[in-house]
Amino acid sequence: MNKEIFRLYDIRGEYPSLINEKEVFEIGFKLTSIFKRGAKIVIGRDSRLSSPNLSKALEDGLNSAGFNVVDVGIITTPMLDFAVDFFKAEGGVVVTASHNPKNDNGLGVVDSSGLFIGGEDLFLKMSSLKNNSKTKLKKTKNKTIRKNIDLKYAEELSRYFDVSKKTKAVIDCSNGSASPVINKIKFPKNVEAIIINDNLDGNFPAHGPDPTQKIAQKYIADAVLKYKADIGIVFDGDGDRALFADGKGKVIRPENIWRILAQESDNKKQPVVFTVLCRYMMGLIKNSSEISDEFDFIETRVGHLFMKDVCRKNKAFAGVESSMHYYFPEDNFSGSAILAMIKVVGAVSKLPYDFYQLLDMLPKIFVSQEINFKFDLKKLSESYSKIKKIFSKKGNKIYFIDGISVLSSDWWFNIRPSNTEDLVRLNIEAKENKKLEEIKKHLTKILSK
Repeated sequence: MNKEIFRLYDIRGEYPSLINEKEVFEIGFKLTSIFKRGAKIVIGRDSRLSSPNLSKALEDGLNSAGFNVVDVGIITTPMLDFAVDFFKAEGGVVVTASHNPKNDNGLGVVDSSGLFIGGEDLFLKMSSLKNNSKTKLKKTKNKTIRKNIDLKYAEELSRYFDVSKKTKAVIDCSNGSASPVINKIKFPKNVEAIIINDNLDGNFPAHGPDPTQKIAQKYIADAVLKYKADIGIVFDGDGDRALFADGKGKVIRPENIWRILAQESDNKKQPVVFTVLCRYMMGLIKNSSEISDEFDFIETRVGHLFMKDVCRKNKAFAGVESSMHYYFPEDNFSGSAILAMIKVVGAVSKLPYDFYQLLDMLPKIFVSQEINFKFDLKKLSESYSKIKKIFSKKGNKIYFIDGISVLSSDWWFNIRPSNTEDLVRLNIEAKENKKLEEIKKHLTKILSK
């Protein structure tokens, strides 16, 4: 097995140079190191061009190892959680590279509770001596049941609509795996849903599978203005991220999306979970809002591996990531972007003002966007010490939940190592652009050495 494709969160790499049918067959076969032989395993895939072949290789590997396979076809990644529960399976595997470029692909593995098993953990268990038998790509006797659960999943999610007034929404499926479910969602009569880019196409011709890219954001902005919509939504390639734009086509930060959802909570003693990259904005929102001040805030590391676990353990009202992932208890914190859309459309319909007016009421800050540095990670501890010494001034808070973060009243930054490459990632936010540039210059000098 190629160790390079086993990442912290999942398995991912370029097809076919890093991840291919042979690799995926072997991984499927060696899942006996995770699940008992004879266990029921659900598999699904996204709309990428390489996904059908990789899914077949996975199926063959699982069958060869003695598993009973339920193939549910094209699904969103959060839908795997629903499928595992629906079929009372011991685990599940989805073939997807999420929002990565179209030539990438990968695997996500969940246990019977729907929690993901990290790629590094998978590699360690699969590489153990007792499971290190050699395997070959071969045809096997089919032990697979094929079921489509799009309608059942859509019916389950549709139950959570709560819309007060007529609302027009443009929904961009990005030619990804959210499309089949979106087309089966039962929208309330007072929601006019304009669905675009809903044809499955692994070339992602409209704008690619990543909604954080400028081309995708311009696309939804143009569509919102064209249709005179109240809100725009863009899903990523595997339906676990949702970008929200207001009626003027402006992107709304996930922290601010949480702010309007908080108004809907009946129990404001529930915690909200967020990652370190949301800390500064969440603090500003908390200090400027009576509603959010009632919530307990819980901070955790970046990534669904940590978010889902922390949300479940703390019975959270919601989980929020700056990467546009949202987690809700209604679907066991699976991270469904479609459920996020349903809840946000409902919250927008209840605002006493137009959605686009929200931006004028929110804290204004300058954002660096994420800056990446090629870096020898062995020297990271030394750099952290330098940064701590420089920024250890009165009033500054320094903490190490995920990398190093320094928090002041007027600015904030985080430096953390990449989980997949020899890179460090820098994020800075500040109330004044001059201060942001000053911090950026200082940190760039340290991290560029």
